[in-house]
Parts: sequence; structure tokens; C-alpha cells
Amino acid sequence: MKHFDLFSGYGGFTLALQRVYEASITISRNRCSRPEHGGSSQGLLQGGALSTVEESSFTTIGFSEIDKYASAVLKYHWPNTKNYGDITSIDWSEVPDFDLLTGGSPCQDLSIAGKRAGLGGKRSGLFYEFMRAVKEKKPKYFIWENVKGALSSNNGRDFGSVVNEMAEAGYSLWWQVLNAKDFGVPQNRERIFVVGFRDGSLF
Repeated sequence: MKHFDLFSGYGGFTLALQRVYEASITISRNRCSRPEHGGSSQGLLQGGALSTVEESSFTTIGFSEIDKYASAVLKYHWPNTKNYGDITSIDWSEVPDFDLLTGGSPCQDLSIAGKRAGLGGKRSGLFYEFMRAVKEKKPKYFIWENVKGALSSNNGRDFGSVVNEMAEAGYSLWWQVLNAKDFGVPQNRERIFVVGFRDGSLF
């Protein structure tokens, strides 16, 4: 699977996805080597379930980040992955195709802690640049992340605009508010995640 990471920050999405892929390899190895499979597991390891996972390797092909400190961290950890910089300047016709797009567009105008300019704000309005990438590259999947306040911004109309944009681009959607404290992180941090997949791309 090829992945592109927008609003990359320090690479949180990329690191998490790499760990998921590595965990899937470990799980497949463990399953294929269990005695209940009978006899040697070599055939399964080379031509069965494990090979299927390994053949669908995970690669991040690009970042989009403008902060100089975050960009330095990305370059250090992923020196062979290009940072395309300012999302508003990316010519998507020149970017290689990818299967999965991730990104958490700026949240300041959606947050209950801000002035709540919503999607009309200069920063949170960059959501539409996320959608420009979706519409031009048409990845099989995307994951969009933002603050819980996105649900109530402009009395819910902004989130309605978000899901309408995504649905009209041809994607089925699933979304849920998740709290970091429920996943081993020592802080109360609620975020909404929207997962989109094109028809026929879920399995």
C-alpha cells in the first residue's frame, strides 16, 4: 500500500501505520507457524497468508509539511521520502499515485478554544486542500482527523459540509470520536476520525 501524509507534523500518521503493518507481519508469522496448520509451516510462510501480507507492503511516498522543525524531524526519520511542502502549491498531477491519504487539517478555527471561524477560517479552510488531493488523486482510502469541536462548529453545519464534500467525491464514510486516554496515552484528548473508502475498495 502506498501512502501520502498531508499536514504531516512529526509523522504521527506515518509512524502509526508503519507499526500496524509491522504488527500484521508478526501476527501472520505467528498464525502460520502454529501446530494446528500441520507439518512444516514453510509453505504457508512462502506462499500462503504471510506472503499475502508481505506482498502488500506499506510505503509512505510523500509528506506535506511547512514547519521547519517538523520538516527536519521528517527528513531525519524518513530521508528518502519527499516533503512536497505547502499543500496549496502541490501540483497533484506530478505526484505518483497512492492508495491511502491521511491528514489532520488545521483545527484552530473549528476548536471550541478558538474564535470558531469554522471552515471559512484561513487555517481550518485548508480542509478544502485535503479534498483537492482526494478529488484529483482518487485514492482508495483516506483518513481525516480533527478536533471534536468540528462536530459543533457553526451549529454542526461545518461537519455537514465535510461529510457532503467527501460523499460527493465518491466515498463511503465511517466516523467516530476517539479519546487518546483509551489507547494508553496519559492525556484526555478527544479527536474525530473520518475514514473514507471508494466503492468496492473496503476489502
